[in-house]
Amino acid sequence: MAFNINMESLKSKVMDLRQTGADLAQTGASKARTLSNIAKLRAANLGEQDTLRKAYTELGRLYFEKYGISTEPEFFSVCATIDEALAKIAINDAKIRELSDQEGMETVEEEEAAQPAAEPEVEAEEESSDGGVDPLAGLDAFIDQANGEKPEA
Repeated sequence: MAFNINMESLKSKVMDLRQTGADLAQTGASKARTLSNIAKLRAANLGEQDTLRKAYTELGRLYFEKYGISTEPEFFSVCATIDEALAKIAINDAKIRELSDQEGMETVEEEEAAQPAAEPEVEAEEESSDGGVDPLAGLDAFIDQANGEKPEA
């Protein structure tokens, strides 16, 4: 039995396979970039949601401090819940101090007051293309490092 191999046909099939492999690699790289961009945007949204949560909390605190119990009827139950929670916290703090005094221990508040406040570390922020500070400037390098790739210089 003799094998008849057509070298041109074989060469053509190898070239087709090579092109298909290159196309798949390009598609994979494109999908990876897209997923990276999606991750950046989701991280930015989480940061903005945290900013909103803090702003809502501050707004509620200011409202409660200014109006307290003398608020509109729809806010009365929430303000009453806050008052109850603050009272329970005060009772628990008193119990903590009492137990700590009995055992000769310092409370967490006393330990924190004895230690100097730590300065938060601030990394150098890069400017985005629109001139503002880019909050996700180091995300690409982090993703590359997590994937075992060398970050771009």
